[in-house]
Formats: sequence, structure tokens, C-alpha cells
Amino acid sequence: MQEEWPLGKGKTKKGAKVNGPFSTDDFVVLREAAQAGVGIARIPRILVKDQLREGKLVTLLDSVASESSPIHLLYVGGRRLPQTTRAFVDFVFSQRSAVF
Repeated sequence: MQEEWPLGKGKTKKGAKVNGPFSTDDFVVLREAAQAGVGIARIPRILVKDQLREGKLVTLLDSVASESSPIHLLYVGGRRLPQTTRAFVDFVFSQRSAVF
């Protein structure tokens, strides 16, 4: 599977085509594969903050990393949210300044 990673900021933003023998859409699997030395991965920082702090993973391409991608939370308005959904929304909003 070939993918394009956004690199650069502002007017220097470009896409870098990447591919390899291993591909998944599961960030946890990507993190474990990168930690096992399979290759490099593009993973949200919130999912690797502990591994970065512990030195199990390192960041690459920081100088050309693109801006954070937005996260959208969508749900049907006018309805009472289940407690689990409300807890998740509250968690995401509490983490946004601490992680990104």
C-alpha cells in the first residue's frame, strides 16, 4: 500500500510518498511495529508520548513535520449523550492542549 505523508509547513508543504512491506490502519499495531524495529511510522503523539518519554521511540523529521491534523467529533444533536460518549468528548477536549 502506498501512502502520502504531508511534510513541511506553510508554502513549503509537500507530500512524500511512502511505502513498504508492512501496512496497517491500526495505530497501536504501528506503534508496536516501530518499537520492534520494523520501520518508521506516522502516529499521533498522544499514542506514543510514554514511549518517547521512556526512550523506546524517537521522533524523526521534526523540522519538516506538518501541522497537526484536526480531529472532528460528530454526534446527533438534540439528544442526550450517553455517559460513555460524554466522557470521551470531555477526555478529548482535556487532552488537546496537553498533547498537541
